[in-house]
Amino acid sequence: MKFLLASVLLISCLSSLCYSGLIWFGSNNFHLNDAIAMKSIMDQHNGSNTRFQFKSVSSMCSDPSFPLVLKPICSKTDAPHIFHLLNQIASFPYACEICSYSVCTGCETP
Repeated sequence: MKFLLASVLLISCLSSLCYSGLIWFGSNNFHLNDAIAMKSIMDQHNGSNTRFQFKSVSSMCSDPSFPLVLKPICSKTDAPHIFHLLNQIASFPYACEICSYSVCTGCETP
């Protein structure tokens, strides 16, 4: 009986760790690593320009190293806003882990 209880507890802890790196936007979910990869591409395309412009979204989305799971966002009208939020999350990934952003798994929307 103790083994069963310990096994259930261990599995539940491991499953929560597996989802700790997920970011949710509506019905889409992305790994934190994909957001970090997107941020590095965004930094290359924006250069020293800190303002995010729509023309950089199209060039960023056409980059061959752009994460495939983020491609569906490219065609959305609010793509600049979503990429801006993903960029903020990728800039401070530890904030996602402590639920500073409501889009991170395990966090409740205010």
